[in-house]
Amino acid sequence: MHKKASIPALQCLGVSRVFRTPDGEVTAVNRVSLSVQVGEFVCLMGPSGSGKTTLLYCLSGLDLPDAGVVMVAGKLFYDAAQRSRFGEDHLAESRMACLGFVFQTYHLLGSLTATENVMVPIRLTGTGRKEARERARELLEEVDLSHRYDHFPHQLSGGEQQRVAVARALANRPRVLLADEPTGSLDFQNGLRVVRLLRELSNRHQTAVVMVTHIEGHREFADRLITMQAGELTAGGGETRC
Repeated sequence: MHKKASIPALQCLGVSRVFRTPDGEVTAVNRVSLSVQVGEFVCLMGPSGSGKTTLLYCLSGLDLPDAGVVMVAGKLFYDAAQRSRFGEDHLAESRMACLGFVFQTYHLLGSLTATENVMVPIRLTGTGRKEARERARELLEEVDLSHRYDHFPHQLSGGEQQRVAVARALANRPRVLLADEPTGSLDFQNGLRVVRLLRELSNRHQTAVVMVTHIEGHREFADRLITMQAGELTAGGGETRC
């Protein structure tokens, strides 16, 4: 279980995202506020089109909210009211320093080995090659892939590729890991293994995890379940139950 902390690992206040279409405006996320504590594992669920993936992208800076504030470890990550201050360079540097992201598809570089894929974000921080390689292999060992250090993505199963992606997301010791349907491309057993791994790593590293999922069975791994409907939180947006 997570440890209580006075400063949330992740917090958003009044976040909204509006898409403009030929038929008018569509509010995908409507004034959402929530806090996630250090080491807390949160499942974000809701029907298709409820806004959960859009919210996750707004929290990560991969999409920019039209209103609201996002904070990571007590520091301002994004403020829609001061949009001009938060260019892509700032967001990229902030993501690199404090966030990890796991997608439904693995997004591994096919020309790089498992070790080299995990090394990429570490090297981008200026870390030397030897140290980056050691860190990458430590992480691959944590996700039970020490026997796959030098394998290329096409030589790995889907579950193994997603575990490489999890290791890569943890490469720079993020405060928060955001996962968007991380089991969506996997069969049930491999999907369960990935979610169990995320839970274990959250406990071990006290990394907060927010995972979008549509699979009811995943809620048993969570400290808290948050549900969304029509762009708004319908349950679980308050303090954790644990």
